[in-house]
Amino acid sequence: MKQLENIPLQQRPQDWFFIGCFSFFACSSFCISSISAFKIPLSADSPNFLVKALYWYGSAIDPLTLGNPPSLQMQTIIDTFIFGPFYICLNYALIQGANWIRIPALLYISSITYSMVLLIGIELLSSSSPKDFPKFLMFNVPYILIPLLLGYRLRHPLPFAR
Repeated sequence: MKQLENIPLQQRPQDWFFIGCFSFFACSSFCISSISAFKIPLSADSPNFLVKALYWYGSAIDPLTLGNPPSLQMQTIIDTFIFGPFYICLNYALIQGANWIRIPALLYISSITYSMVLLIGIELLSSSSPKDFPKFLMFNVPYILIPLLLGYRLRHPLPFAR
């Protein structure tokens, strides 16, 4: 049986888009979600820039962030300890053209889509819904759209093979 040749990264420009997006998502998981996951108090006068930025986001856009209820904290724990490491693994596989990432990526896409729909639903139904809904969507919808685009990219059984 003939082994299929993988397409080099230089010939897969769409994968550079995903590598960039998932690098940003990894940074977001480790640097932003970890603040909520570890229940670090948010304040405008924190010496930590990221804590101040998250406080601004909570104050100006999404008050639920300031309250950090257990549902949000659990989602940020999952983001920090499961999705964050997965983004690094995903980027490695995208760079290498590793077809084995397809099934783990499809599982990720299902879980992140569920997680984000749940988050948006909780936000809409809570007493402290977003103050600025368009900005709230601007910050959060990429976490649904980009994984769905990745799902389309990985729709074939051997997405990196000729």
